[in-house]
Amino acid sequence: MSFILVALLTWLGPSAQAASGRPGETTRVGDWRLTVHREVFTGVVTCKLVRGRTEYRRHTLIVHLPARVDTSAAVYRIDQGKPFWVRQDQMRTARMGFALDDDSLENPSGGLVRIPAERLVGAHALSIEATTNLTPFQFRIDGLDAALARAGRLGCDAGGLD
Repeated sequence: MSFILVALLTWLGPSAQAASGRPGETTRVGDWRLTVHREVFTGVVTCKLVRGRTEYRRHTLIVHLPARVDTSAAVYRIDQGKPFWVRQDQMRTARMGFALDDDSLENPSGGLVRIPAERLVGAHALSIEATTNLTPFQFRIDGLDAALARAGRLGCDAGGLD
């Protein structure tokens, strides 16, 4: 059976293979992983930029803390700069198409922290204090600017990275 599928995909050519869910090209830019998928039939380019528990989508860096962690009152610092409360960014990230809350009544934040990209230009490190007086979570985000530049050269829309 699998021989027949391989023969059929070979006979139909590259566009049938792309439509079948063939994975995209993955490129490393420092510690960031950029996956670019070009849909042959429509020409649509979709891209995903990830580093550990962080991802970049819609002009926003999304940090995935453990799902049980309530981040609705979290505070973050970029490169040990001034503190920002995630609530300050909620309306801005909502305009980017992100939901304000998850479906959980116990923890509507879902452990996510969303940070607008304009705050991150040239940034190297990120600290997030999810709960007052607990040890902050630490993340390296250096190289994000270079990864976004590389994504642009490969045909990804920096805002539409998904």
